[in-house]
Amino acid sequence: MKRYKPFGFELLQKQTLDSVLDGISEIMDDWACGDSEIERLFHAAMILRVDYGFCEYESVLSATDEAHASKLRAMDRSRSCLIVERQVEIENYRVDFIINAWTFGRVYGGKDGPVDGNPRWRRLIVECDGHDFHERTKEQASHDKSRDRYLTAQGFEIFRFTGSEIWCDPWGCADQIVDWAAKGFG
Repeated sequence: MKRYKPFGFELLQKQTLDSVLDGISEIMDDWACGDSEIERLFHAAMILRVDYGFCEYESVLSATDEAHASKLRAMDRSRSCLIVERQVEIENYRVDFIINAWTFGRVYGGKDGPVDGNPRWRRLIVECDGHDFHERTKEQASHDKSRDRYLTAQGFEIFRFTGSEIWCDPWGCADQIVDWAAKGFG
């Protein structure tokens, strides 16, 4: 039996998909970082969403620590990238991720239209909440709410995703982060 061999646009499509799948495997195996499977999935989704989705950003840069993140933020060419920091200590709290996005002086969105400001890095805390450690008891829920209020008062915005949200729609969760970041892109 003769085997069908694609050619032309069909071959190009197959080659492109094979390349993307190889890239996804490498990201999941070598690049995705986190202390839990949910955090690794979220981080991989962020990288893939920026790399393969239509997006204002060129790439996701992963900082190894605060000093590395500071160096990345100091580089002009990083302004077209999202910078991801993981397991960051803020006062007495440890957060799963901080997403850094450059804003050019206006942040769009909300009922009042654009908010003027100086060009700067905006920082978003992202929490990936597994069921075992978040809001399983009243004490856990109270701790998380108190922590969110403190971090908000320090100037951070916070997005919390449940483990189920990330597991069921990792691209959609990453898409919400890209949407948040893009409000200051332009």
